[in-house]
Amino acid sequence: MGTYFITGTDTGVGKTFFCAGLAKELNARKINVLCQKWVTSGTGEVSEDLAFCYETMGKGERTCRKGSLEAPYTFSLPASPHLAAQKEGEEIDTEILVRSTDKLSRECDILLIEGVGGLMVPITRSLLLADFVKRLTIPTIVVARAGLGTINHTLLTIEAMESRSIPLAGIIFNDLEPDSDPEIVKDNMEIIKEFCPKAKIFGLIPYKHDFNGYCPAIAKAADFLFSGELD
Repeated sequence: MGTYFITGTDTGVGKTFFCAGLAKELNARKINVLCQKWVTSGTGEVSEDLAFCYETMGKGERTCRKGSLEAPYTFSLPASPHLAAQKEGEEIDTEILVRSTDKLSRECDILLIEGVGGLMVPITRSLLLADFVKRLTIPTIVVARAGLGTINHTLLTIEAMESRSIPLAGIIFNDLEPDSDPEIVKDNMEIIKEFCPKAKIFGLIPYKHDFNGYCPAIAKAADFLFSGELD
């Protein structure tokens, strides 16, 4: 059913959380789903973000170790990929990423690729992540914070995608604050939809949502990836 890239409007907006929840929802629908993270920084030999995704969907046997198809590159320094790689005397080889993605996509129905930071981070000193995603033409889901500041960050992310003809698969909002103003959150989602009328808005992930509870927004995203349609 395809490969999807999951990006954030910034670092720390909940890409991993959404990716794990989406994978679990798809897995519950008996879809063979796998996850990948091209570059993980701020970790050891194992991509902790990716391991969390696999544990959440009940596939904890996947190693997620550096050099695997799931996690081609992992670095210790919590920094932009180009710098994290440089500190360890490496440079990210995009051909390795292409081959890993191609091989892994053949093992599943849906492959979810979690990004690192936002789209405009450099993965090498001469290549932005956005330009690499453009090269592969991967439909992309944007994870945005729900509260103050998200209008600017989300519209800038979408503008960067549109200028590169990166397909926008949808937008999901993640509530990161315990005391978010519901009026602001609601208006943020509405105004972004007004400026991006063709965008699919999956909805809102509530603050401190856990995977034991049902989340309509994540379920809607899973339904769309499964069927290509929204209610």
